[in-house]
Amino acid sequence: MKKQGLLAILAIVVCTCLSAQTNILDTTTWAEGGNSAAGFNRYGPPDANAIVLGETPGGNQGLIWSCVPGSGNKNDGGWQTTRINIDASIPHRYMVWAKKTGSNDGLTRFATNGFDANGVKTIAKLNDQINNNPFMFTGDLPSLDKWYLMVGVVHEIGFTGTSSEGGIYDPLTGAKVATITDYKYLAGTVQTQHRAFLREVADANNATTGQFLYAPRLERMDGTEPSIQDIIDAEYSSIYYLDNDSDTFGNPEISQNAATPPPGYVSNNLDCDDSNSDINPNTVWHQDSDGDGLGNPSETLVQCEQPVGYVLDNTDTDDTTPAAGGSWTKTGADLSYVLGNVGIGTNAPDAPLTVRGRIHTQEVKVDLAGAVAPDYVFYKDYPLKTIGEVEAYIAKNGHLPNIPSATEMEENGVNLKEMNLKLLEKIEELTLYLLQQNERLNELENRLGILER
Repeated sequence: MKKQGLLAILAIVVCTCLSAQTNILDTTTWAEGGNSAAGFNRYGPPDANAIVLGETPGGNQGLIWSCVPGSGNKNDGGWQTTRINIDASIPHRYMVWAKKTGSNDGLTRFATNGFDANGVKTIAKLNDQINNNPFMFTGDLPSLDKWYLMVGVVHEIGFTGTSSEGGIYDPLTGAKVATITDYKYLAGTVQTQHRAFLREVADANNATTGQFLYAPRLERMDGTEPSIQDIIDAEYSSIYYLDNDSDTFGNPEISQNAATPPPGYVSNNLDCDDSNSDINPNTVWHQDSDGDGLGNPSETLVQCEQPVGYVLDNTDTDDTTPAAGGSWTKTGADLSYVLGNVGIGTNAPDAPLTVRGRIHTQEVKVDLAGAVAPDYVFYKDYPLKTIGEVEAYIAKNGHLPNIPSATEMEENGVNLKEMNLKLLEKIEELTLYLLQQNERLNELENRLGILER
């Protein structure tokens, strides 16, 4: 249910974003449960119209105008927009998604109107014949129970072409499956209307015949309008989720909106660890009652997140007694060992982790763990040796005070934490010697100045 809700929101957002680019019509006035909307005057009685939350052409959830034939009225649901101001020197494209259900009784109608400043109708066929009721399409859609995109074109004032560009499009193929009638604005046209409705369903077929209308559009054909395929793709797009570990389950945090799955993406968002293909909703976890990191092959749970007291391993033949030799424990993505030492490159580890060989890493962090950083060098009572004392110590011992000799380092190795702190101590002592020399230099410069004067 959460995924369906997310898809419904996405469908509305995608269509809203695309509409906001060029669509002159405002369908945000549609509200579920209504039978009319601001800017959209219903055709027929209230019971012939219903705005419902239903399945859109792309299979998502969105607001759809349902035409529900009623008895005693030839208009069986749909709308005629309020009059919309336009610049008739630019052609306009009129669009709506439509689906007929039940039977082909009655007529699917898609129409427009044009008006001058006095409200006189001003629209004509391409042969210049004035038409006061300009239907771009009236008839049956190619198939029942299938969405089609109807696209009508009204050309600018002075248009001289004779071929219609409008048509009915099959969204599954993107192909125009029928041509519908184009019109053109006449001089003085300042307003238009968008009209789509169901007409003249026989009373006997009221219960079986219906029509759905969705996402009406009116846009200037000035080069900024999206292509027909763009509109189809936007409607048929879905959310796809990254499947980094290729286990067919997607990461709910990383997604793309597309008409078809991008490479490496899947349609579900059920993975709880997209870095590990062993962990997903089909993962089998084994109970580890004795806490030795080995799981009981007979006691299992199947789920994505690791249950408390369960591990991936299934090799424990006795889950009442910890296995000898220590205990590996996996907690989420962490693996820990707490009962002994671990050796890499050696079978005689003498510390929690002993490595015989090189270590390649990007960063090493060392806790002081009781060691003292050598800022004590800057304390007033620090017994800083004189330069003469240091010189004498080096002459006698062959290395700096408080630094192990080369022999000691060769025999015992080097404790990096300890050595770094000792080196910092020497750097701070050098800083004090520099300050002393600077003070002595200033004193000599002052005395030289007195002598020169």
